[in-house]
Amino acid sequence: MNIKKNIFAGLMALFPIGLTAFVIWFVVNNFGGIFKIIFQKIPIFSTLPPFVHSLLGFITLVILVYIIGLITRNFIGKKLLSTAEKVITKIPVIQSIYNAGRKLTDGVFVDKSAFKSVVFVEFPRKGMYAIGFKTSKEDFKIGDSPDNVSVYVPIPNGFYLAANKSDLIETSLSVDTALQIIISGGIISPTGQIAKENPPENTSSKP
Repeated sequence: MNIKKNIFAGLMALFPIGLTAFVIWFVVNNFGGIFKIIFQKIPIFSTLPPFVHSLLGFITLVILVYIIGLITRNFIGKKLLSTAEKVITKIPVIQSIYNAGRKLTDGVFVDKSAFKSVVFVEFPRKGMYAIGFKTSKEDFKIGDSPDNVSVYVPIPNGFYLAANKSDLIETSLSVDTALQIIISGGIISPTGQIAKENPPENTSSKP
């Protein structure tokens, strides 16, 4: 029936728009809420709707981040940041939190190899596979097992794996495509051959 087709077409048109609007609302409402209370106390802004307060707070946050970035890029700013880091890294508990945050920031924004490779991991049982993301190109050894890499699997709640390369299946998927597959719950699915054949292991017998 035309009614069903029209409703379906309407949903197809509105869903991406609605999802985009929801993400924008979520980001603005949560991050803008940091400075929201300031605008609520200013008489000229106090009568505005709560979302406008959050929007103004979000804009303030973006401007503040920009100014901090501008300052830390010059010589004096770099010196101040370096001094602050030296102080923070000497405080016992805060040191661990700061170092973890610094490594995460460097991994996402500095190290271009982070979160760039998509693999399949055998999970939750043999014969079933979950999408994982290599988070580093660096190999490391665990006991007698060499060639281990760091992998992040975003399901069910996200967890870290130290996985041997031989247990991973390399794919030709981009990170964006893999994220679309995960977010859509498989509605957006890959087509064709996406898994690369892993190189055969050295099976030569010992003398």
